[in-house]
Amino acid sequence: MKNKMIFGFHAVTSRLRHEASSVEEIFVDAGRQDRRMHDLIAGAKA
Repeated sequence: MKNKMIFGFHAVTSRLRHEASSVEEIFVDAGRQDRRMHDLIAGAKA
């Protein structure tokens, strides 16, 4: 499979829910510390 970048909370969380094994890296804004970012990171670690 070719490397492919996806952007945005909805797209990334959807990919994590449906095809988590296809996600190799997630880049986040280190300055953003809100609940939505926290939930995204927690979901990625699970």
